[in-house]
Amino acid sequence: MEVNPNYWSISSQIIKERAEHLGFTTKIICPEMNLFTISRNGETHWFKNVKSARTSAALYDVAEDKYLTKTVLKALNIPLVPYQNVAQGEGIDYERIPFPMVLKPTNESHGTGVHTSIQNKEDAKAILSKLHETYTTVLAEPFISGINIRLLCMAGKCVSAIARYAPFVTGDGEKSIQGLIDAVNTDRGEGHSGSLSKIILDKDMQSHISSQELTLESIPKTDERIYLADKINASIGGTYEWIQDKLPASTIAWGSEVATKLEPNGIFALDIICEDWKK
Repeated sequence: MEVNPNYWSISSQIIKERAEHLGFTTKIICPEMNLFTISRNGETHWFKNVKSARTSAALYDVAEDKYLTKTVLKALNIPLVPYQNVAQGEGIDYERIPFPMVLKPTNESHGTGVHTSIQNKEDAKAILSKLHETYTTVLAEPFISGINIRLLCMAGKCVSAIARYAPFVTGDGEKSIQGLIDAVNTDRGEGHSGSLSKIILDKDMQSHISSQELTLESIPKTDERIYLADKINASIGGTYEWIQDKLPASTIAWGSEVATKLEPNGIFALDIICEDWKK
């Protein structure tokens, strides 16, 4: 079936294609809402993107809220950076949350509303006030730079791992940053419709480019990598590298241990920030 790639997500595609490979029958019910079924031997299971009837409602609600997620992880004695849930009318505890700082809504995804590398109280108060116009609670954390690793865990085992990178372009000595972005975007999908999403050039990205004393007209040197954002989200053009076979056994074991504590029969991802994923 032909479906509009602007809304049929890559996650739905992967589940559907894998099910068909295993001999199941699939049927797309409502592509614009990523609703489909998987059937075999007289049994039919409904899916909405990655969610099915077997998805835990309680844990799904926890995963949808960053503060609840941290509360659960803390209860399981899993190490976390300091954090504060700042409600409307409350202020940030600057002794507990040092600069540089991150402020973000507790219930958003894909990097929406996330402000990184905040350097002083004046900026923090202004950003917090702006966020509170839309969101009742905001999560404050220290900003930690490094490489982001996502571990995919199934049934208490770490089965896959990727390193995730912020959107970037690589210079060829001829094209401007804008030209490099345009060239990269020709091979990428809208939203999550492809394995990589188009680079979305917004105000935050332009500000990040300016902070490097560059403009969209700047021409990077050959093989020079220019990062366009602090955020690594795929929805704004972030990329990834498969590193499962390169990770130390201790990291795999740690991911499996956390997965077992959280839900030994579940499927979920763990995100880690580190200086060097090879260690």
